[in-house]
Amino acid sequence: MTKISQIAKIQNFAVFKNFDWNANLTYKNNKGEDEIYDFKDINIFYGRNYSGKTSLSKIIRALETKTLSIKYENPNFRIELSDSSIISQNNLSAFTHPIHVYNSDFVKENLKFIHDENANIEAFSVTLGGNNQQILDRIQELENELGSNEENTKSGVFLNIQNKEVNVRNAKENHSNKYRDLEKLLTDRATRNSDSIKNQHSLFGDINYNVTKLKNEIIEVQNSSFQILTEAQINVQKALINQNELPDPPELSTYTLDFSQLIELTNEILKTTVGGSQKIEELVNNSILNSWVQTGHQLHKDRRSCAFCTNEITENRQIELRNHFDKETQNLQNRITKSIEHLTSLIDGENFKINIDIDQYYTQYHAELLQLKIDLQSTLDQQKNLLRKL
Repeated sequence: MTKISQIAKIQNFAVFKNFDWNANLTYKNNKGEDEIYDFKDINIFYGRNYSGKTSLSKIIRALETKTLSIKYENPNFRIELSDSSIISQNNLSAFTHPIHVYNSDFVKENLKFIHDENANIEAFSVTLGGNNQQILDRIQELENELGSNEENTKSGVFLNIQNKEVNVRNAKENHSNKYRDLEKLLTDRATRNSDSIKNQHSLFGDINYNVTKLKNEIIEVQNSSFQILTEAQINVQKALINQNELPDPPELSTYTLDFSQLIELTNEILKTTVGGSQKIEELVNNSILNSWVQTGHQLHKDRRSCAFCTNEITENRQIELRNHFDKETQNLQNRITKSIEHLTSLIDGENFKINIDIDQYYTQYHAELLQLKIDLQSTLDQQKNLLRKL
């Protein structure tokens, strides 16, 4: 808000001649330094009669009326405002700020009934301004809206304020109670109760747990990236915490099967050639028949007739059979038999047994071990099938 800082110069106005504000209104401050007085928010002029008080009020009122009485010849003054603008007798209209002066001129102009007994109240009212009744009506409206501020009879805005104050007090008290209840709840959960986090340090892992840590963790779990454990996951973790220490599990048996060597031995047997032209072609081409005849040949070494059909077994037939089932063939058959027995023993041996007891391992590894057993069993079954094909 713009204020009048000082009436800097009054060269000519009423009793003032060549008045200089800075020259006449200088004083010593607390530091003993010269300081010029400027208008404050409230200013009191005190002086003897005809010292210029009324003249100053007329200069100030000229800012309100934008005119000067013609009785002042050659008026000359300069007023400095707080926004550094200058108002003089030549630019009174440049002062646009609200200002009201109640001096003798105001009384003469607006309160004529004081000096003129023929003037009436209406003349005063019209002179004072046509908006006064509207202002008074508005004042009454505002007073009605404000209501009464008397104790026990408050109304209007005052009653509303009182009710709001009661609401604020109740809200503060309710907040205080809720805060106290929350702090108690947090303290009970963190440290105080027998089932508090601190007292269950074997489960939660922190014997020095406190309320501050709980509050920090509450903030952490509210983060959108926080993953809440499922009930199943919680049970797994609890089981892990509660399980006893286990001894080291036994070492697993080493897989010693040399599959390449087995293939090589089998190929050697398959590549072995025996007999040649002395072999009975019909038996060579029919392994079942060959096996049946071989058994019969062994049973009829010392017989001259067939025990099944009683037909004679000629010497030539005996020779043919002996040549067919010669020593070389028997050796090959023995090799085949031993190879089959060896492969069978391998299939039934330790290499194809999974000796993993998951109960010898901590529970957090059980799921992984079960999957490992399944995968390993699948691989071993494939190798068993390959051995059977050999």
